[in-house]
Amino acid sequence: NELFAAAGSNLFTQTPEIKNWLLTVYPGKQLCVGGYAYIPGDLFPRVALAMDVIIKELSEKRNAAVAFLCTPTDCHLIPAEAHAACKDNFRKAPWWQKLLGMISLGKWCVKNARRPICTAAGETLYMVDALVVAQGPNYALAKRMQHWRAMVAREMGCIISSNIAPSTRTASVLQNKNFAYAFETMHTFRPYELPGPETSNAVMTALLIHDINQPMHAGTYAMPLINPQQIFSQGAFHGGTWRCGFTFESIGVPAVLLYYMQALVVKNYLILYNIVQTVAWLYMLLLSLSHLAYPQAASPWEAFGTILYLAQNFALLEVVHAFVKMVRAPWTTTLLQLTSRVICVQVVSSLGALHAHGGLVVVSLAWGVTEVIRYSWYAMNLIGKPLSAHTWLRYSTFIVLYPLGVAGELSIFWTSIPMLEAPLMIGVSAGWLLKFIIMPGYIPGLPILYLY
Repeated sequence: NELFAAAGSNLFTQTPEIKNWLLTVYPGKQLCVGGYAYIPGDLFPRVALAMDVIIKELSEKRNAAVAFLCTPTDCHLIPAEAHAACKDNFRKAPWWQKLLGMISLGKWCVKNARRPICTAAGETLYMVDALVVAQGPNYALAKRMQHWRAMVAREMGCIISSNIAPSTRTASVLQNKNFAYAFETMHTFRPYELPGPETSNAVMTALLIHDINQPMHAGTYAMPLINPQQIFSQGAFHGGTWRCGFTFESIGVPAVLLYYMQALVVKNYLILYNIVQTVAWLYMLLLSLSHLAYPQAASPWEAFGTILYLAQNFALLEVVHAFVKMVRAPWTTTLLQLTSRVICVQVVSSLGALHAHGGLVVVSLAWGVTEVIRYSWYAMNLIGKPLSAHTWLRYSTFIVLYPLGVAGELSIFWTSIPMLEAPLMIGVSAGWLLKFIIMPGYIPGLPILYLY
């Protein structure tokens, strides 16, 4: 209790005492002092000034290494590669993001790549402007103080570690609902990725250790720089701010609106879609099991073929979901996963001789169990958190069921080849396509999809 009562210090009221004490710590040893304190509002410049007083004394009298965490939401000089990535990502941005820029009269989705700066000596510098007005002048002023201290200390020969830290999903940031909502959809503006605090802490600690121990980097006086602001250009963990096609501030409102659209429309639609598919595949699976136990229909297809056909073709909507970014899955992989199944049910549907094929029962069981587990897990994941047993089934049963389903598909295709010898419009038969295009495609495709 006595230690707890005496621990800590006040940067505002005890600045001289803290400074004088640190000047005596480990005499003759190399120190590293970091200015990491943050208080919202007008207290931030005040605490930054208090830290600056301490850091100034330590850098001048102890030649201490100086460390800060720079914010990505600021103006920075950036490498030429980052500038090129800005232009490339703007060019490749989805049409709807560019449309937002047009309908907002240039307020949203503003181009991030700025015109290069040419110095008097002929060097070319590239800059990104990620200042966020909503952060206010106090925040910008405090960060200017840190930048100036880093540049002055470097000129004195001190080691500087002042790397860009990414916008991070910390509890304090997520208390602001607009930030929390924007962070949920920021990944749609490539290449943004907003890590959690554990990832940010680990990376920034590694960069600090690197900067202190490596003799040649932008934070050491021995490294020649065109401009002192280039101290902050290397070792940046900016989360995508420097490479996105659009400025950080101009995607904030679109990201929040996108969150509301996804939360109110897309999320509920995906929940409904997955519930419908769960019910459909469960019904098909029950019909298949019933037919195996008490065969009353003339063939497996007559027993459950219609619902199998509808459910499998209905799944083609998932390609659209991936293509329009309603889900994170790559649309190309999704299309590849579905193509063989859709072709399989089309072939069986069109050839009556296959309605009693044994492979049909195999795929009905393999697909049925897989899809009931998968779609119900997706629905539960959107509503809340699936049970751990459900998650285990989701990621374990495919180990057996996926090869079983493939075996059923291939047996159906092989049997159908003689029945599909009639030439098509392109001069080859559907059987030829199955034998020489689709079935051989399983060789490279199966490992990719199995390990996906």
